[in-house]
Amino acid sequence: MNTLFANFQPTEDVIFILSSLRLAELSWIAEEIETGIRNGHLVARVHRGEDQDEHILVPFDADEQLRIALRTIQRYTIEMHKAWLWTKEKLRETLEDPNLQIAITYLGSDESLPLFHHDFESHLAHLDELLRRAWPNGTETYDLEVDI
Repeated sequence: MNTLFANFQPTEDVIFILSSLRLAELSWIAEEIETGIRNGHLVARVHRGEDQDEHILVPFDADEQLRIALRTIQRYTIEMHKAWLWTKEKLRETLEDPNLQIAITYLGSDESLPLFHHDFESHLAHLDELLRRAWPNGTETYDLEVDI
């Protein structure tokens, strides 16, 4: 396949994850995962006796598809939550106001938009453990390949 556009198919395991995300009203995460997998990745193919390398799109293998899905989920849940907590704390320190309340709202609205469900924090450890168990090549490689 030598084209700029690809439409590689996700594995059955990834399709199950995508369906679960959509059922949980997290379609935007599912779309990002699916788009990345469908696009594949470029590899260089060197031909003997030729000066030019040929770049072709190839699909991700099953383990890499699973890594893409799990890494994306991890980044949009666990890491994003940590970044939000860190940001709020740094703003309180910078502005020297430990009681500072930070909220995200629509422009002109007084109503706060929750970034995370009210009981999200109670599920973080369990989610991290599930991602760790599902990680290809075992849990011992999870910490090496995922920045938490």
